[in-house]
Amino acid sequence: MWPDPEWRTGEPDLVLAMEEPFAIPATGPDIYRYFVIPFELFEERAVSAIEFQPGDERVVHHANIFVDYSGRARRADARDDEPGFSVFGTGSFFDYSGEAETWGIGGWTPGVDPYALPDNHAMWLPAGAGDIVFEIHYHLNGKATEDRSRIGLTFTDEPVAHWVDGLVIGTQQLAIPPESDTYWRHVRMEVPAALTLVDIMPHMHYLGAEAKAIATLPDGTQIPLVHVEEWDLRWQNIYFFREPVRLPAGSTIDGWIRFDNTSTNPYNPTLPPKTVTWGWGSDEEMMEFWISFVLDDWRERDRVINASWETWSGNPRWDGTIPDLADLNQP
Repeated sequence: MWPDPEWRTGEPDLVLAMEEPFAIPATGPDIYRYFVIPFELFEERAVSAIEFQPGDERVVHHANIFVDYSGRARRADARDDEPGFSVFGTGSFFDYSGEAETWGIGGWTPGVDPYALPDNHAMWLPAGAGDIVFEIHYHLNGKATEDRSRIGLTFTDEPVAHWVDGLVIGTQQLAIPPESDTYWRHVRMEVPAALTLVDIMPHMHYLGAEAKAIATLPDGTQIPLVHVEEWDLRWQNIYFFREPVRLPAGSTIDGWIRFDNTSTNPYNPTLPPKTVTWGWGSDEEMMEFWISFVLDDWRERDRVINASWETWSGNPRWDGTIPDLADLNQP
């Protein structure tokens, strides 16, 4: 059989698609919906690459991808007569923390490359019956359509030296004033256990303008992690480090994002501009950094995940200084 030319990472070992198309109207508010795709593994597998393909990328604003071995998503789907189910406006169905036998394994945004891990790195999938769950944000574009997105997973049989996990840091405390292009928000994570960073991805919406992140070691050494100088919602990507960034316990990760809520921002969804706060809609905003990492000791995982969640509970003290990453060593 010839490989599918549409798969950029080559023919996947496992392809899973939404069980039926989801109809999207021409107009109306944004739609957040979860789609449950059953699968079964007869032995545990190491995932080396993930490629998500939106059925209609013109309306898929972004997607998050989970595995669920708890059956929670399947039960919620059974209670909804339409394909999938929705919790829009009530918060995410999953907590992103890996508890209750559910955890995130990736995502998709416009312009992103397929997620292919470096040699000797992989994500773990246990044996058994489970579900892949797509969390998809649809932004309607004036034309009725259907979406039937799919995902391809590539497994490796090579020995895995580094098992990769993920976290997200950020804040919901946003109040972006109209006609401002100098509104910055800052987030800080205290790193409680030794780990190594593999990649990083900032995320915001149409008002996003610039993103920076650095790591600071216990001895004060600062390492730049990412600097997106001109943010474009249509061309987001995951940034792999040339060399993995090792952070001992006691390090910190700081991130800054600038927003442009002016009339001259050609992507501003609201004219004249108004104060914009955090929200799921494309006319609202987000301030996030998604980070993949490898722990020295996996018994420390809960401490690290909890530290990432603490960034969402408040704002760290910040003197207003924006670092110049050009002065720091590149990883």
